[in-house]
Amino acid sequence: MLYLFALGVLAVLYFTGEIDPRDRIGTIPTPVPWFGALGAVLVSLTGVFEHYADWLPSYRFWHWARPFIGAAVAVVAVLIFQAGVLAVGEDLEPEAGTTKDILYYVIAFFVGYKEAAFREMMARVGEVLLRPGDNAPVAVATITGVDPPNAPAAGGTSLTIRGTALSNTKAVSFDGAEVAIEAVADRYIKVTSPAATPGSVVITVVGRDDTTAEHDFEFT
Repeated sequence: MLYLFALGVLAVLYFTGEIDPRDRIGTIPTPVPWFGALGAVLVSLTGVFEHYADWLPSYRFWHWARPFIGAAVAVVAVLIFQAGVLAVGEDLEPEAGTTKDILYYVIAFFVGYKEAAFREMMARVGEVLLRPGDNAPVAVATITGVDPPNAPAAGGTSLTIRGTALSNTKAVSFDGAEVAIEAVADRYIKVTSPAATPGSVVITVVGRDDTTAEHDFEFT
């Protein structure tokens, strides 16, 4: 809430003319980082309230840092968009307050709100552009842990499977019962636990090359 208050005060002071920085940082309107930070704050608050029952205190530093990450990725996204505008020969120097400026703010807010997806997209673009040759070894997925480490047998608990080389996962199962993959990145997979019999089960992650990684999990 402190971030929301600070961002709101800055926005009010800026748009009422109380503070008068340069209207643009190069070709980028100065409110762009604010809109990106606001999007990041909102997604952090969403995550906190959606997972209040299984909140992990170790993530507090991530949520404190997230507005700055949102501001940074918003600027990067607008620069990428502007590169596309330049590529078709359009003008990058509209008057402040034009429709193009407003579009920049929308892009900044959306990317700030979806910064995790944006970072993943950029990582995939980098992999395509800089991928090794066809003979390079393919990284095999590993599982290092699951947050939380156990769940009620009734099912419905949001789980984060952590590890390495998980971005190519095509299936996740609990003792053979496959579950839907809700989000995936190189170091984590998000799923919802199924209903099960109390006791120990094995979580199996299957890669697109059919390699597997396994990890013990407890239903209570």
